[in-house]
Amino acid sequence: MNDMNQNQNDESGSTDHRAWEGVMSTEFDRRVRDLHEAPFDLDSVRGKAVRIRRKRRVGAAVAGLAAAAVVLPVALLAANGQADEGRVVPAATQPTEAVDPTPPAPEAEPPADALYLEGDQLHLVDGSVTQLPSAASTYTNAVVQGEGRIVAFRRNDDGSQQAVDVIEDGQVVDSYPTEASMVVGDSGVVAFVTRGGEVRAIWESGTSVLAEDYRFWTPVAVTGGPACDDEDCQVYLRSERTAEPPVAINGTGAATPQSDVVSVLDATDDGLVSTVVDTGRFEYCSNLFDKGRPVLEQCDYRLDELSPDGRYALGTDIQSDGIGPGVLYIVDLDGAVVATFDPGDAYMNTYEWLDDQTIITTVYDFTTARWSVQTMDLDGTIETIAGPAKGGGTDPSTSPAFYVVG
Repeated sequence: MNDMNQNQNDESGSTDHRAWEGVMSTEFDRRVRDLHEAPFDLDSVRGKAVRIRRKRRVGAAVAGLAAAAVVLPVALLAANGQADEGRVVPAATQPTEAVDPTPPAPEAEPPADALYLEGDQLHLVDGSVTQLPSAASTYTNAVVQGEGRIVAFRRNDDGSQQAVDVIEDGQVVDSYPTEASMVVGDSGVVAFVTRGGEVRAIWESGTSVLAEDYRFWTPVAVTGGPACDDEDCQVYLRSERTAEPPVAINGTGAATPQSDVVSVLDATDDGLVSTVVDTGRFEYCSNLFDKGRPVLEQCDYRLDELSPDGRYALGTDIQSDGIGPGVLYIVDLDGAVVATFDPGDAYMNTYEWLDDQTIITTVYDFTTARWSVQTMDLDGTIETIAGPAKGGGTDPSTSPAFYVVG
C-alpha cells in the first residue's frame, strides 16, 4: 500500500511539475518573442555618428533580454525548494512581480543632425533623407533646428543669386538674399550677412539682427547658443573689400575688432580661436588663441576647422592654393600632426568635424572622375559613406555631387 501511494504521489508530482514547466516555458517564450519582434533595423543607419545610437539600442535590447531571463531562474529555485515536499507552487504565485522584464520606453530623441547634401536631398546621421524644396539653385549647407525645421543656404551655379532659406515642413517660410554663405555653430545657431548688410542670426526659437552696415563682410564662425541674444554668442566676420581687421559681434550687437590678426578661421564656444597672422617677414602663419592668449604659433598649416572639444585643428598646407587641398592634417594644440588624410590623386571641396574624433569630407578623385563622401577617425581609419558619383555641370570636377554641411 505504501508503495502504491508513493507511486501515485510520484506520478502526480511529475504531472504537476511538467505542467508548471510548460507554463514557464510559454511565458518565457512570449517575453523574449516580444523583444525579438520589436523594431530594430540596423541597416537603416549609416555614417560614423550613427554607431553611438546603434550601441545605445543594442544595450537596451540586451538589458531587456536579461530582465526576461531573470524570471526563469528565480521561479525554478522556488519550485525546487518545494518539490521535495511533494508540493508545486502555481505559476501565478511565483515572485515575478519583483522584476519588471519589460524594457523601459525609449526617451524621445531630438531630430537627427544633418550630415551631407546630395542635390536637393539632405542626408541625416540616422540614415534618413529629407527632401528640400526643389529649386533651380543648389543647396550647399544646411542645419536641422528642430522637428520639421531646416535652415539651408542655396545659390545659383553662376553665383548670381543666393539666399538663406528657413524651411518648415518642406516649405520655405522665410528667405534672406545674401552675398556669401552662412556659418553654423556647434549649438545649431546660424549666422549670415544679408545683401543689405544686416548681420543676422537664426536659432530654433528666434532670429535677431545683430548689426547693420556690414555689406561685403563674410561670416566665418559663430559660437555660443542655443540662442544668439546675449554676450556669449559671438559672430566672427572678415571684410572682403577692405583691409579692416576681422570683427566679433555678440548677441547684444557689441562689436570687437580682432586687431592683431589678418583673419579669423574658426572659433569654439570655449574661446579657442584659429587665425591667420602676418609675421612681417613676407610670411603668413596660422595661430591659435585661447581667450586672446596665444597657445600655438606655427607656420606649417592653415588651421581651418577646430574640433568641437577644442583639442584638435583640421589643417591644410599653409601655401596651398587652387580648387581645394589635396591633403588634410589633424593637428593637436602642441602643433603635432596626429593623423593625415591623403586620398591620392584627388582634392577636397568641403570638410568638417563630424564629432570630436572624426572628420568628414567630400573628395573628388581625378582618376575615376567621381565624387565621394569619406570619413576619417583619429586612428587613421577611413570609410566611404556615399558615392562614388559623377558631378554635375560641364566640369564635374568643380560641380560637386555632395556637400558636407555644418
